[in-house]
Amino acid sequence: MKKPQFLSLFERNLETALELAEGMLNSHVSRNIEIELHGAGYSGFLTDVAKVEDIIYLGEDRFYRIIDIGVKAVGEKRTRIFVGVSGHEPASFAQTWNMPAGNGPFKLQESMNIEELRD
Repeated sequence: MKKPQFLSLFERNLETALELAEGMLNSHVSRNIEIELHGAGYSGFLTDVAKVEDIIYLGEDRFYRIIDIGVKAVGEKRTRIFVGVSGHEPASFAQTWNMPAGNGPFKLQESMNIEELRD
């Protein structure tokens, strides 16, 4: 899978995570996203979507097997999304989580407790 397709899939999963949070909170959440990255050599690294995209895309034939995505905290001006990269050995796209089919390594997590961010 080429990088633009992979990034589109990642961004679609970020949007779905935001929509799940909105359903849980019964209110709109900011699309100004900050990522809290765990795994892939990071532990709680706060950064933006573009930086995470550079980190999680390994190439056309090599992918992290599971990448968890879930809203962790919301504020008036920003939303923090947890992105957790599994420690499994990277593999082909066919060997990723891929549920539902076509979703590749991305595994949505429905947050049980969304924190409040102080903007």
